[in-house]
Amino acid sequence: MNGTTSTWHIEDGSYLRIKNITLGYTLPKDWLSNVGINHLRVYLSTQNPFTFTKYSGYNPEVNMKGNSLTPGIDYGTYPLAKSFCIWIECNLLNNIDYENKILYS
Repeated sequence: MNGTTSTWHIEDGSYLRIKNITLGYTLPKDWLSNVGINHLRVYLSTQNPFTFTKYSGYNPEVNMKGNSLTPGIDYGTYPLAKSFCIWIECNLLNNIDYENKILYS
């Protein structure tokens, strides 16, 4: 067919993608006070963890190969990267009495 697009190439490209999930948990203060921590929060985050589709290509969000006249044609784009992150937010206790001190900024 010399590169001509036909209905033979058409397939269902519907999909459901979960792009971002972030979970956080703050530990109770009574667990932390004995180890010198005032506040501790743990986060887990992920980007692009799940894509539900019957599409046979790498990515159901097909590209246009730089041309807006050919939307919906898959030119073999790379799949979206998945990333996972863990981070901790922590405030340490300090024993400085600020009530009787003058602070300059």
